[in-house]
Order: sequence, then C-alpha cells, then structure tokens
Amino acid sequence: MELSADIRKFLIEKLSKTGGHIGPNLGVVELTIALHKVFDSPKDKLIWDVGHQSYVHKILTGRASEFDT
Repeated sequence: MELSADIRKFLIEKLSKTGGHIGPNLGVVELTIALHKVFDSPKDKLIWDVGHQSYVHKILTGRASEFDT
C-alpha cells in the first residue's frame, strides 16, 4: 500500500504543476503495480489502450524524472 500512496502523491504533486491526465492515472495505480509484479517488464510488453493511463508504468520503469520536462 505504501508504494501506491507514494505514486499517488508523486502524480498529484507533479501534475498539479505541469498539467496532465490525473484521474485516469490515479485509477490504475494498483492495476499497474500488479501488472509489473506478475509480468516481467520490459521483457513482457505491456500495451495501454490510451497513453494517458501509462504514467504509473513510466514511473515504475524508472522514468519519473521525465515528469519535470
């Protein structure tokens, strides 16, 4: 649960400053964490139907620093 809370806090802080799709991403935090636990990303490809639900995936794959740009 701590990881979920940390990701939500990060998203709210970053997206309140830069803008972006906060709702769809807050709704898929646990789902994305579960997908990363079950599948071997990036070896196993995860495909999102819309890009604005992929922010959590980007955070979990080490690209959180890109949210400042």
